[in-house]
Amino acid sequence: MGIVYNFKVISLNVYIAYVYEQICIHNSCEKNCNCVFNFVFQTIAGLKSDKSSLDSALYEQQQVSANLETRKEQLEGENQDLILKKEALQSKCVTYQLLL
Repeated sequence: MGIVYNFKVISLNVYIAYVYEQICIHNSCEKNCNCVFNFVFQTIAGLKSDKSSLDSALYEQQQVSANLETRKEQLEGENQDLILKKEALQSKCVTYQLLL
């Protein structure tokens, strides 16, 4: 996944290096640059962790959804069978009532 910068897609690491360079150019204190750079990398690490957790949760929910869809189809099939049996019984009841 890349970032669009000046109509070019660049990797996140290249973009971070560019931002770091720009910060260092505008800020002569290297200590501050390192603090900002470390903050950026910590933020990225946190975002990657969040993404991983969200990917896992999404996968689990997709599995649950697939299982529910399968069960729904089974229940719809059973419902159709019951409807047919009900109609057959109603037909027999009408036949018996006519015979009485």
